[in-house]
Amino acid sequence: MNVATNINVSTAEPSSKFWREPMMWLVIGLPLSAVIASVWLLVKLSGDPLNDVVRDDVQRVAEAQVVNLAPDELAQQRGLAMLLSVVDDRLELRTASGELPQTGALHLLLAHPLDASQDRELLLQPDGDVWRTDAPATDHDWNITVTAQDGAWRITGRLLRDGKAALLQSTLARR
Repeated sequence: MNVATNINVSTAEPSSKFWREPMMWLVIGLPLSAVIASVWLLVKLSGDPLNDVVRDDVQRVAEAQVVNLAPDELAQQRGLAMLLSVVDDRLELRTASGELPQTGALHLLLAHPLDASQDRELLLQPDGDVWRTDAPATDHDWNITVTAQDGAWRITGRLLRDGKAALLQSTLARR
């Protein structure tokens, strides 16, 4: 039995360049986009530390952060608590309990919970037994810190979005 086979051998040339193939975009594009996203994330996370939750000056000792709690201790010892109220377009601060060490102007810090660029530092002026200042918008939460001008004592609290009042006290009193 004699079978003749006709084999036609030809060299196949690619019909198009590799970058014109959709599958090659997946093979190259997906890993490349993962590398770019990783680099972007590393740059973003190693950037400006202004969004720290604690705004106090801290000292790093053996991988632990040390902060001065003396202002909080003084406020706790005196049993100091104050009520911050939003009245029309003003903020009013009244003593709720405790002994206020001074009667002059007070320093008010309204810290945005996420964006440090929106933080506001205001001066509360005394008016009898009330301290007043113009109020910023309350369309988001505020972390509030009230201190004496000399920084001897400190009380903190949180004013909720569209809230009308917040209780401020020593952070040590909440533990």
